[in-house]
Amino acid sequence: MSAGAARFDGPGGPYIDLHSHSTASDGSKAPSAVIAAARAAGLAAIALTDHDTMAGVAEASEAGRALGVRVVPGVELSAMDGDREIHVLGLHVTRSDAIEDALREFRNSRFVRAEEIVAKLNALGVPITLDAVLGQAAGGAIGRPHVARALIEEGWARDSRDAFDRYLGAG
Repeated sequence: MSAGAARFDGPGGPYIDLHSHSTASDGSKAPSAVIAAARAAGLAAIALTDHDTMAGVAEASEAGRALGVRVVPGVELSAMDGDREIHVLGLHVTRSDAIEDALREFRNSRFVRAEEIVAKLNALGVPITLDAVLGQAAGGAIGRPHVARALIEEGWARDSRDAFDRYLGAG
């Protein structure tokens, strides 16, 4: 922690969050806003672990230095365990350049998956567009939550749970 930075101790010591997302993937806040929210919640440290990207880490780290919140650089990757998708967190990643090619491939596969989901929804009579999904992603790594937000905005689902239950569940 930098000199002069506040330390946030709650009952049992400082609290941390090692799994958070920003608009660099499917979160709802910009990286600096994630850090501001962490500070407001009294967290001493937070790991920014966006899906398949570390694009928000520099902004988050800068905000962390300014607000006295330690930022752990990280990334969340998806993997398969048999038929089940699992998520793996990489924490304390100091050489994002060493994995950027692989992360880019993962992001490209997310784009292809989004195209396939939109095509399947269209075949079911749900006329959302890939542009609507990309609009929800706003340049971040595309995920099913962006499809859910497009479904909600287009009136095909009441909320995120409804979108996942009716259209985006596993399989």
